[in-house]
Amino acid sequence: MPRFSESENIVKDAMELKKPFDISKGSIYDLLYLRYPDKILSFADRYLVWRRMDSTIKCFRGAVRKGKRKKINVLDVGCGRGRLTFSLEEAAGKDYDMRVNGIDTYKPAIDSANIRKKDLNRDKYHFELMDARNLKFKDDFFDIIICSEVIEHLENPQLAIKEIYRVLKKGGLAIISTPNKREDALTKIVKVVFEKLFNYKKAELSEDMENECSMLKHAAIYHISVKNHKEWTKIFKQCEFSLETKIGTGGMLCNRKFLEEHRLLFGLMVIFDTLLENAPFSCLWSEIALFVLKK
Repeated sequence: MPRFSESENIVKDAMELKKPFDISKGSIYDLLYLRYPDKILSFADRYLVWRRMDSTIKCFRGAVRKGKRKKINVLDVGCGRGRLTFSLEEAAGKDYDMRVNGIDTYKPAIDSANIRKKDLNRDKYHFELMDARNLKFKDDFFDIIICSEVIEHLENPQLAIKEIYRVLKKGGLAIISTPNKREDALTKIVKVVFEKLFNYKKAELSEDMENECSMLKHAAIYHISVKNHKEWTKIFKQCEFSLETKIGTGGMLCNRKFLEEHRLLFGLMVIFDTLLENAPFSCLWSEIALFVLKK
């Protein structure tokens, strides 16, 4: 039997069949593909990822319905192992003929996605290594482009945004999500209140994680371009996109250490987030900003 490297083992583990609602360490590791699976098993982490994916899929379904074409070319920028990508066909429905491309710069993730493609018999899916800042596609090619949690990892995210604009068809839609840097008065007031009432403190990284993040400052796992929703809106408009929709998703207090100790409060936050996700001011408190942009 051949020996597997660490990255190959990750791919192998990712291919194991799991129950639909499996919340084991392996499935969460597969979901986020972080290097610290033991650090991410809180309610808040699982909720934040699920909420972002669910909101993205809803926006994708809406984008499909708005289009007049039955044949749709879709691109998932930063697809990872394809967890979101493989959900798109079902989200669109049987009335549409979808051809999906997924790209990522992480080879084990692309290898895993291609294995899943074969197992699921998704002949119309294609995964390959590619940099978002240098897309190997012709102009005006895709009807819908998804870029979920990618641009915050790029030192010059405008390059990727311009490339997305270039390969998107005229009238096509781009769905982009990214962490929402919140420095507004509401957020500061809420944090002060919770610090007094619940001894709320921002979770701190361990010394080992801090050292590794410092070494990997320019690597894919590090956030180097986190901005607030207003700053991103300005950048998108500078790249010639028009804003169709902007929502906040993911809740205000997604902090694993704090919410593990106050689960009832976490439950109330989930209800609050669900009810007000589509409100025009939801970006004021949400961890994630999600944009639907039109070319």
